Amino acid sequence: MRRQWCPAEDPSKPTTEEHFLEFNDVQLWFQTYLHYHRFQLDVSTADEQEPVHYPHRLANTYRLRDLLRMANLQAEETMENGAMLLVTALLRCELDDEICEVIIESANVATETGFNHVHNHVYYEDGVRKRDSYRMFGMRIMTFTTGLGRKMSFSQIVLQLSQAIALLTVAELVTDQVLMYVIPEKRHYTEQKITQVGVLND
Repeated sequence: MRRQWCPAEDPSKPTTEEHFLEFNDVQLWFQTYLHYHRFQLDVSTADEQEPVHYPHRLANTYRLRDLLRMANLQAEETMENGAMLLVTALLRCELDDEICEVIIESANVATETGFNHVHNHVYYEDGVRKRDSYRMFGMRIMTFTTGLGRKMSFSQIVLQLSQAIALLTVAELVTDQVLMYVIPEKRHYTEQKITQVGVLND
């Protein structure tokens, strides 16, 4: 025997209704914040005032259907059970020019189990307590932000050049010329470098 706290549904009078939302009507506006700890620099798109729609190069607003397509999913595949998506905002920044490019990437996490949420609405009608149960299937979107930043470093340039020169065969010649003609003690170096020897006879 099956027990339940509310009367069973009458099979001749179905009370279950299904409603589907149109995917094309759903748009998501992404705003993100990123901190480059090495450069002590903050980058944010939260101050953008107007939506820029995909596929514009500087897009910040995407249709849900486009996010599904990026994850190799069709809208029809998610109608029954919903889906879980992982959306990553990739920021590629040229920090010297203060220019950042935001790329949105989407990946499928789960479509077989999908995502659903149950909400119960309890009310009274003619003194009888009733309950409407809403089971909503949809998209659960988990978002992450990843940043790649580049900035010119003078110390790294000097280090790379010095390492390159050290590997060249001219390093010894350049050092010798500097010691012989540039430094204040060049005379002592020259005297010690060239040693006069007598003629050796057999």
